[in-house]
Amino acid sequence: MAKRLLIGVICEEPDYERTGDVLEGVISQAFRSGCDVAVIAPLYHMQYEWNCFRTAQKEIYQLALSDKFDGFLYDRRFFHNDQTAQFVDKLLIRSRKPVMMIDGFEHHIFENTAADDRRPFEELVEHLICVHSFSRIYCLTGPENDSSAQQRLFGYFDAMNKYHIPFDDSFWRYGDFWEDSARTFAKDILSGKLSMPEAIVCGNDIAAAAIIKMLANAGVNVPGDVAVTGFDCSRSDFNADRSITSYKRDNFRLGADAFRRLYRTITGCVTSRVHSHASGLRTGGSCGCLSLTSGGLSRQDKVNRSFTDNLLRRDILMEAADKENLTDALEVIAAYSFYIRNLSRFGVCLGEDYLSCLGGRPMPLSPPGSDTPMRRCIIRYSSGKVEFGSEAFPAGDILPELQVPQKHPGAYFITPLHSLNGFFGYSFLSFGKHTCSYRHDYVPFISNLNNLLEIFRNRADMQQKITDYSCDCVTGLPGQMRLSELFTEGCGLVTITISDSDTLAIRYEVDEFDCLLRDFADMLRSVLLPGEVCGIVRGSCFVIITRRLRGEEIYSALSEKAVQAGSPLHFSLGEFPPGSIPDTGFRQALRYASMGTLHSWSGKQRQTESPLISKLCTIHEQMKTSPEMDWSIDSIASQLHISKSHLQKTYRSCFGSSIASELIGFRLDMAKKLLCGTPLSVTEIAEKCGYSSYVYFAKQFRKNTGMTPSDYRKNNTGE
Repeated sequence: MAKRLLIGVICEEPDYERTGDVLEGVISQAFRSGCDVAVIAPLYHMQYEWNCFRTAQKEIYQLALSDKFDGFLYDRRFFHNDQTAQFVDKLLIRSRKPVMMIDGFEHHIFENTAADDRRPFEELVEHLICVHSFSRIYCLTGPENDSSAQQRLFGYFDAMNKYHIPFDDSFWRYGDFWEDSARTFAKDILSGKLSMPEAIVCGNDIAAAAIIKMLANAGVNVPGDVAVTGFDCSRSDFNADRSITSYKRDNFRLGADAFRRLYRTITGCVTSRVHSHASGLRTGGSCGCLSLTSGGLSRQDKVNRSFTDNLLRRDILMEAADKENLTDALEVIAAYSFYIRNLSRFGVCLGEDYLSCLGGRPMPLSPPGSDTPMRRCIIRYSSGKVEFGSEAFPAGDILPELQVPQKHPGAYFITPLHSLNGFFGYSFLSFGKHTCSYRHDYVPFISNLNNLLEIFRNRADMQQKITDYSCDCVTGLPGQMRLSELFTEGCGLVTITISDSDTLAIRYEVDEFDCLLRDFADMLRSVLLPGEVCGIVRGSCFVIITRRLRGEEIYSALSEKAVQAGSPLHFSLGEFPPGSIPDTGFRQALRYASMGTLHSWSGKQRQTESPLISKLCTIHEQMKTSPEMDWSIDSIASQLHISKSHLQKTYRSCFGSSIASELIGFRLDMAKKLLCGTPLSVTEIAEKCGYSSYVYFAKQFRKNTGMTPSDYRKNNTGE
């Protein structure tokens, strides 16, 4: 079965009714054409001011650079922040894929599929003229630079001219498609600045509802004194007591036609049209006609409200945050996804950076670039079945299921998960054969998930701080924060780092390995002089704070004791001489001592591990010493005569990280040493570390350290 075309939809607010109708048309036409759809859209809270959190949401659009997409539909007109729109413009241009805008402004690069609002708006005004015999009709449209607003105004002109009704410039006005301009317009009428009209036709239902409220509060009867109509026919904008006469815009057809044009651009073929939804004039009480919506909620609306109430009424965050581990907490979130109407599957994909930070590592800000390692942590199906975990995949693959042929086309809604200063991952939602979008209840649901991930990250940070400050639970030695307090002016450091502690931890049982560390800590205590302090950082790096040049002396005494005890531990010793660099803090001194190895000691090894683990340990050592070589998963699996999946699973269980992540770490460690210890250029260092592209090397280096290679060299050598 051939892989289907994957069409990306770039938009905001899929829960908004107009956008939902467009997406329904896009997905329906995509399913008819045998294509998959990935809707990339951040959460957007229209009632709040723009802030850093919402600015960070735009990073999810980085997924548009994935080579898995075959083309994009771009709903640019409804972007509420121009900087975000320009950011997306640049990404889509870089993608070099066909782009079709949906009802947007004229663009110098992208094509546009626009809706015709002129004739529908003319029909709405004709209703007021022919049915209600109004002649003094005002018009409030949208922004002057908005093509839809201009079309609706021209429709008003067409109707007034068609029936020879006189009007002047005071009869119409540009607005903002929102309540502000509607209130101003109503105030001008109530204050007498404008004469009282017989009817007001508005560019959308939001403006109409605002005008109705202003007039009613001033004692003006609607529709007895003034009739008011809207446009777009949005159910969410209707007044419960006085339904608004409006026009149901065919946004479904708009989305379907935009997809058909993009499909023809990509394939050169014309696909058959899907059937459109009902559209046209909907009369209501605001113009004096019999209200068609006064009978209350429809059966479908009642079902939707029931699901929404069940989802919003429960304290999901409190219940999930009470769990001890993230897996159990995500299971709670997945269980409540049952209340998402028409759910087929819901899942959470988290970045390896976030998952590693739960183990105590700092989490850098890492937007979801194509090479960002992701892991699908949980997926829940409509049947109630829940699956945990999967192999890592690059974010550029979007979702693993989109990379293998499926029986039926699918549509997935990709939503970012992040905080102000870190990218967690993204959630995905599918409605299966249903062509709908999610509703507003999904926004607080995902917000709860975002808050939950932040809670678990904060817990990990707090635990790490407690661990750094308090004594190590295995050796009883003080941690990093306490050592920082004890490191004062004139002090020096001696670092004793256990080599390949991850490998040794696999070879021995946990209790046995802890015993080895305790014995080693006792040996260190025995070589201390009065006034010296020994501590531990990062789990396998011992530190001695001293005011004397003691590296050689400590190595001699320690290696002698290790031989006598028959210790199997390997260690290397580095030194930062007391007073060698004035005003040096503990962290910087620790870095200097770790970079310069004075001596290395190899202990007696035990060969008790399985043959596969032994071979993996050897490969791990070779990767560490020669990271510049071409280490591919295919070649390693072939060398060990095992499958790639078995290799990756066994390697991760042994060393706690993937082969790719380990190799990146080894290469960057080598790069740091070359940057600080050699005069080689950055390009030469990139080549020596196994990078064929300097740009890719610089990108990974900055992602790992937070600075460019040149800045790192300058900060650590003073050059």
